[in-house]
Amino acid sequence: MKEDNLDKLLTEIGGFGKYQIRVTILLLVVTVFTYFTATAWLFETKGVNHRCRIPRCDENTVVFKPSWWMNAIPSIANEPVSCGRYKRISNISEEQCNASDFNKNLVEICNEYIYETSERSILQDFDLHCEENLWKLTSVGTLNSIGNLLGLPIAGILSDKYGRKTILIISISLSSLTGLIRSFANSYVFFISMVFVDSLCNAATYTTTFILDPHIKKIVLRPFLRILYGVQLIILAYYWLLPESVRWLLIKARYLEAQNLINQIGKRKMEHFVSLQTLKELCVDGADDLNTTESLKHLFKSCTLATRLLNCIFCWIIGTFVYYGLTINSVTLSSNTYLDFILTVLVEIPASAVTFFLMGTFKRRFTLCASFLMCGICCIAFIFIPKDFYWLRLCTYLLGKSFSAIDVSLIYTIASEMFPTTLRNSLVSVCSMFGRIGSMVAPQIPLLELLWKPLPLVLFGSTSLIACALSLMFPETKNTKLPDTIEESKYVGRHKEIIRLQDT
Repeated sequence: MKEDNLDKLLTEIGGFGKYQIRVTILLLVVTVFTYFTATAWLFETKGVNHRCRIPRCDENTVVFKPSWWMNAIPSIANEPVSCGRYKRISNISEEQCNASDFNKNLVEICNEYIYETSERSILQDFDLHCEENLWKLTSVGTLNSIGNLLGLPIAGILSDKYGRKTILIISISLSSLTGLIRSFANSYVFFISMVFVDSLCNAATYTTTFILDPHIKKIVLRPFLRILYGVQLIILAYYWLLPESVRWLLIKARYLEAQNLINQIGKRKMEHFVSLQTLKELCVDGADDLNTTESLKHLFKSCTLATRLLNCIFCWIIGTFVYYGLTINSVTLSSNTYLDFILTVLVEIPASAVTFFLMGTFKRRFTLCASFLMCGICCIAFIFIPKDFYWLRLCTYLLGKSFSAIDVSLIYTIASEMFPTTLRNSLVSVCSMFGRIGSMVAPQIPLLELLWKPLPLVLFGSTSLIACALSLMFPETKNTKLPDTIEESKYVGRHKEIIRLQDT
């Protein structure tokens, strides 16, 4: 079925009206709740600063850094170590802990802790204290990304077979149930199992929500998660509120349902009705297009296109790595965890507007190169700003995140404009799939802080600068015709007119 045929039909019955607004609002609610639940693991796995509890010294206080702490606890960069304390050599009074009471040549491991804040995460729930358990916290994010990676193709196959609306409702229901069960988890293995299942379902929710287009607090606690996931169950009512995709109904030859849906839209707009015969002819007209595909092996015969594909994959990996890495790292910027995270997310709104302006004003390749460059500069500059300058550090960080969001959008646009029509969806999907490598590696970045605190930002900055140089290898795609064939795509961005063969 030709996309132009259906688009033309939908245009004839009117533009964006009340019907489309209603569907858009319904899908927006789904997206908002899905985003909240999909990022909940960031706070569930947050590493809370802690130190050993010193018997008798900490009997009457819960202060993280009392006046005597350096007498009893080793330090690194003027901060108490997480899981070690000096061995006691004498009785300690409840009022004071003197240096002479401890042997600073002997360090022992503890099993009771004092925390810097009242925040709670799975670190306390499953006893994941100390550096040797940090990998268990970071692995939750990686497993979440793997679940999304596996969930995307599964969601695509199931939604094509059973319908977008059906899979959307099922995926949200399963996500809600696994989220509620996860909040009662009493072991680490059970917890990460539920995280994996939840990420599988969230992947299906995102894709089906996108396809169903409109043409038709102080701390995060388990009770809060139960409320959040419980509210999602309300979306079960979408079975009666949300319409199925018109395109899917036509592809599945369910013409009567498609007719009723299109006529429902037309009735709301006081437009004419569509007959069954019109819908059948619409599908027949595009039937031959399903056979006009070009093999990937022909693409790799062209050194130019193969190089562009590999370059696109590499830049896509870097883009998603830095994008997700900056989002994840935002919860460790300061004690204002939730403010920092919210601002890191909200900054993408003006970034999207800026992206739209830049793509309409400047050339694609120049804009992509500049965005990678500025992102790298911001990440590296952040390292040299003293911690006392909180707002300057935050603004620099948010600026870097903005440029990261811009380059992710631009790489997607360039990829969709430089590949031939017959392979465009497949190649963009391949790039997106490999890009998930970046999102899977990003949650492991906190492990680098054990080597050197600024190392994550150094890595974000350096990889962005590498992508900046590689982006110059892309062709300029602004104001160029979308190539239909592999041969035409070779000349995208060159000062050579693409001459299309006319049927005789």
